Amino acid sequence: MAEEAFARGARAAERNDLPAAQEHFAQALHQAPDSTSLHARIGLAYMPRIGPDIVFPEPAQAARALPHLRRALELDGDQPFPVHLQAILAAVELDREAEARRLLTQATRIFHDDAVVLNNIGYALVDADKLTADALPVLERAVALEPKSGIIIDSLGWAHYRLGNLRRAAGLLERASDLAPDNAEIEYHLGVVYAHLGRTEEANARFRRALEIDPRFAPARAAVHELRREQ
Repeated sequence: MAEEAFARGARAAERNDLPAAQEHFAQALHQAPDSTSLHARIGLAYMPRIGPDIVFPEPAQAARALPHLRRALELDGDQPFPVHLQAILAAVELDREAEARRLLTQATRIFHDDAVVLNNIGYALVDADKLTADALPVLERAVALEPKSGIIIDSLGWAHYRLGNLRRAAGLLERASDLAPDNAEIEYHLGVVYAHLGRTEEANARFRRALEIDPRFAPARAAVHELRREQ
């Protein structure tokens, strides 16, 4: 009974019919009110799915998801990475910074030795420019665990860019580029930093390199056009 109601709710959430989803999920929880798994799955069902690009939820999605994600973590803090990340993203979207920081602290404690998870959490916040200063030590820990990962070093460099530490950002992103020379996003990030440092020719070269790696990488193409207009 609970699983059938959950399935109906998940289908409603997928088509963004949030009132119907809430009704079906309430029926499911009536059968199993303290099910950690059910609360976690309901919270995740309301949120955009995690893919190559992190998508922040709409406020209405976040408002419905957060109580369930929070409850799942209260019942059992040892939840999979997506539950922690989506709880943080929901809290940030609702401008509940104190709660987002508490959730971030909890997640980094649990995943203290998992560089990939720490990087995913930190980069999601940095790329959206949310709690960037709080994400910085998370990414520093990830780099300490994987000091030769260009992707993780790129995340730390992007965090320093967001915080206005341009020279530190450039050094880290140059190192990331050396370690992962065929990553379009790293080349784009380095180009952005060079542009802010006034190194226009080098910035343009990095943007074009990003497009050589991935001709469909839209941010680099937009950056090339922007530099062309400014010249």
